[in-house]
Amino acid sequence: MTEEQCQQCNTRETCLEIKNFDGTVCPNFRPDDGSKNDENEVSETDFDDVSSHGASETKRRGNKETREYLKQNTRIHGWLRFFEVITIIGAVLSLGYTLFTFNFDDYGRSVFLALFDLLTLPLLLVVAILAVVAFERRNADAVFLAKLYILAVFALNLFSLIFGDFEGDAEGLKWIVRSLIWGVVWFCYLTFSKQVKRVIPKEYRKVWKQDGLLFALLIVIPFVTYFQGMHELKCKYSIEYDGSFDFDDDERVVGTVIFQVPEGFDCEQFGENPNNNFILINYDNHIIVEIGEYYPLGLTKEEELDTIFNTWIAGEDVDRNLGEIMSEGDTVVNGHPCVYKVKRWKEEDYDGNYSYVRMYLIYNENSTETCLINCVDRGDDSYLNDLLPTIQFK
Repeated sequence: MTEEQCQQCNTRETCLEIKNFDGTVCPNFRPDDGSKNDENEVSETDFDDVSSHGASETKRRGNKETREYLKQNTRIHGWLRFFEVITIIGAVLSLGYTLFTFNFDDYGRSVFLALFDLLTLPLLLVVAILAVVAFERRNADAVFLAKLYILAVFALNLFSLIFGDFEGDAEGLKWIVRSLIWGVVWFCYLTFSKQVKRVIPKEYRKVWKQDGLLFALLIVIPFVTYFQGMHELKCKYSIEYDGSFDFDDDERVVGTVIFQVPEGFDCEQFGENPNNNFILINYDNHIIVEIGEYYPLGLTKEEELDTIFNTWIAGEDVDRNLGEIMSEGDTVVNGHPCVYKVKRWKEEDYDGNYSYVRMYLIYNENSTETCLINCVDRGDDSYLNDLLPTIQFK
């Protein structure tokens, strides 16, 4: 080593190297910058390149210092900027469209199914805003929030694809499929993009407690509201006869089926034959109900109802395929198993109202006869609370 180099080294007082001034370069030489390390040694991170975003840079700086450093030395542009814009626009449009076109009848008049949209979509908008703000501020959870939003939207679209009814709605189906594809594309972009890695380095990323709360809410709220709503619809007509009807003047019998005419309805029969169906009409509320006996074809209950439904559609002048299924399933009426289906037409009538068709196939487990109820109304199905409890078999 050289004597001059030794005198200019800030470790000269603690150096264990044999001071042999032979003119060579000392391997332990550290320039003396006028300050000493608290531990009389210099950290290797002090000589890292200031442009590096590696682990040493992240460890050396606190979160706030690193965030400010990234804001000053990185720029959001191109696809990442485009992602921010469409994320906010998409979330705002989805919520706005739902609020603007909200119709309680679209949810089968189920509060929980309505809350599925009214709670989930605002929550998605909150996550979208937080994700964009996190990227702009270079917060450590920016990538997590962005991926959380993408995964939530993807899951909801996949859920709609599996459980939704797209009969006669090819455009709706295409929109769902495109959304799923774009979800995969954006998730891959957030995972592999070099710009994302520069703006939010992997070593810097963290997930905070509030992020975990958002994640939990995005699972719990849709799950609880949807399945509770479907359970509500399924149990809506699980009615037991409580003996409040005396079956006197308003009692009607068709085959083995007995029922009572609800208040406000006129009742007519097709002919004198006791096996002919009855027609119930409420002129004030535009409700038509057909009640009769039905002989099963030996199919499953669901297939039986679908066959009746399709046969009825084929016999109508209007293109009933333009409708959409509002609810369907199985329930119990007065201890008898029942399958039902409710469909709404997309066309409004001259008063601006939609028409609904409701079909119920009630099985008598003690014989082969069943009761078929076919209703057409404008969305108010409260009359069924008066009709269904009176359905009996001889």
